[in-house]
Amino acid sequence: MLAPLRVLYVMSKQDNDANPVTQAEAESAVRTLLRWAGEDPTREGLLDTPRRVAEAYGDWFSVVEAYARRFQVQEKMTAQIAQCIQDVLQPVGVGVVVEGAHECMTTRGIHKRGVSMVTSKMLGSFREDARTRAEFLRFIEVGGKR
Repeated sequence: MLAPLRVLYVMSKQDNDANPVTQAEAESAVRTLLRWAGEDPTREGLLDTPRRVAEAYGDWFSVVEAYARRFQVQEKMTAQIAQCIQDVLQPVGVGVVVEGAHECMTTRGIHKRGVSMVTSKMLGSFREDARTRAEFLRFIEVGGKR
């Protein structure tokens, strides 16, 4: 069982300690994007849009939460998340990297704190093109400081 779960590149709703962005802050960001696009977020047709957009992202990112709550190995979960994104969005490529702290290591047995495991799954251009894959991994700094 994984907890807490940290997903890089594919984001997930997380507890407030790991994700300090509030619903209000997310809605404010949507208002900013609307203004950037030349819209007036206070006009009648857009008043509720920031809330709806923030909730939609929460729902979309709960694809990751659904897999993370299952009892399974991290490698399988990483592959399932990548395949789900591939099936639903049909992008040119998918890169998913999951870093998970394993509760079995921290709460029983050796009681080793601060231990995590990183798994990845690359599909499409991320799997076929080594340069694309390397750029992605450099971007998220796998194995480095985040």
